[in-house]
Amino acid sequence: MSAGAQFWRGYAAKHMTLRNDNSQFEVDRLLRRGIFFSILWLMGVGSIIAVISGLKAQRLIRQSSGSLKGRGRVWWCLVVGGLGLAFWLPIFVIGILNHLR
Repeated sequence: MSAGAQFWRGYAAKHMTLRNDNSQFEVDRLLRRGIFFSILWLMGVGSIIAVISGLKAQRLIRQSSGSLKGRGRVWWCLVVGGLGLAFWLPIFVIGILNHLR
């Protein structure tokens, strides 16, 4: 193998590793934000942020073909955020309907 081919093979391997590290960092950032807001709740807004963060992280994990970690934390964001939305949504709808009467 030529020196040029070895250089490019090493270069590609190094940058693919950096790409996976950056992607894992992005997934971790999204999930930290999602878990924080799922616990904080903020009258339903935290739940929306948690669900959106969980969905974005889930998409990144799927696109990586399983090389990125965090599926359990994705489910936390989706379940706890979804429960927060399930609690807030009926209250919101009832409030709107009562206001329209």
